[in-house]
Amino acid sequence: MGITLIHTQPYDPQSKGKIERFFRTVQTRFYPLLELDPPKSFEELNERFGRWLEEEYHRKPHASLAGKTPHEVFQPQVERVAWIEDHYDERDVYVYEDGKQVAEAIRVRLEDNAYVKRHRSPFATVSMKERDQDV
Repeated sequence: MGITLIHTQPYDPQSKGKIERFFRTVQTRFYPLLELDPPKSFEELNERFGRWLEEEYHRKPHASLAGKTPHEVFQPQVERVAWIEDHYDERDVYVYEDGKQVAEAIRVRLEDNAYVKRHRSPFATVSMKERDQDV
């Protein structure tokens, strides 16, 4: 199917740049709001984070999007999103190719998956050893 699962090297934030940048944005722009007015419950925290994402993060221009907002980039593509229907049943998840069922997804236990031995990705550009020597 042409799908490759690629794990980044441990302690290599450059290879996870987008998510690392998002975490930094949350730390510098959302966390201070919590310090000023701490949430009183997890529900309140989740509600406030969702509101911040929608009203702030998704509505501000991003340099990586050529000055557009994530909302502006997403909206023209919304028709391409395949939404999960109301009768979705997570017990049976299938993979389709060209409109035909080709495989059944297998549930992975996070506990077991955490101990799987990872091999160096063939897509990695710098090995951990090489990187550590440069420091």
